[in-house]
Amino acid sequence: MLNVDAAAIQLVPESVAREHCVLPVALADGKLKLVLPTTADDLSDKTIEVLRFVLGRDFDYETAPRDQLCKIVDLLYLASYSEIQNCDVRFRFKCPKQWADLQPTADKLIRHCDTCNHDVYYCYSKEELNERAEKNQCVAFCDYDDLAVTLGLPDVIQDP
Repeated sequence: MLNVDAAAIQLVPESVAREHCVLPVALADGKLKLVLPTTADDLSDKTIEVLRFVLGRDFDYETAPRDQLCKIVDLLYLASYSEIQNCDVRFRFKCPKQWADLQPTADKLIRHCDTCNHDVYYCYSKEELNERAEKNQCVAFCDYDDLAVTLGLPDVIQDP
């Protein structure tokens, strides 16, 4: 399991993270910890130098396969910075928090809200969203058609 520090995310602009497939994971004693892709081009001295210049700081890094890493980077930035927009799913309560604001748990698809003291479940489908709604559980739901993430307590989706 990989916990990602919200402070680290804020130090790596989304455009840089996506362009270079960089996952910021921690900030300790002013030093950033990143996960970089394992390909030779991504780990070249030039790329490392560019990242240090753009980020304005030194960093330590580990590596991971590019295809897997890029999917995680996409999900992280989508969940962390998407504004809540109109959604065809009705929510009884829309939470003002973002996924990155919530405390990580042992399951990467569940975070804990210290404000309301509930677990929040990341849902990939409307079917999963409906299951969580029937259990009266808080969710983070991404509508990939609109690229909008909504956190809150959903109503059960009724088929027309």
